[in-house]
Amino acid sequence: MISMYKWQQVRVLRQKGETIKGIARQLKLSRNTVRKYLRKDEPPQFKARQYERLLDPYEEVIKEMLKRASLARGYTMSSRNRATEALFALCIVICQG
Repeated sequence: MISMYKWQQVRVLRQKGETIKGIARQLKLSRNTVRKYLRKDEPPQFKARQYERLLDPYEEVIKEMLKRASLARGYTMSSRNRATEALFALCIVICQG
């Protein structure tokens, strides 16, 4: 997908009489992309995609492991070590079933 700025440039260059091949070469786009944006009368609409994080189903388990690890260690471990230990334990749980 191209930016709004490039979409405007495509339209302006075409109005100035530039060929599709010339526009594509000038803006470093494919000719098909230039054609696509010349066919549309309105600018492209960009939507943020919704992603499901891989660890979402295990969020509560991870939080509980971190809590247990920090209590068992009396907060003596660094945050990185607690997180690493909890994630390692989570990997074991996932691999087991």
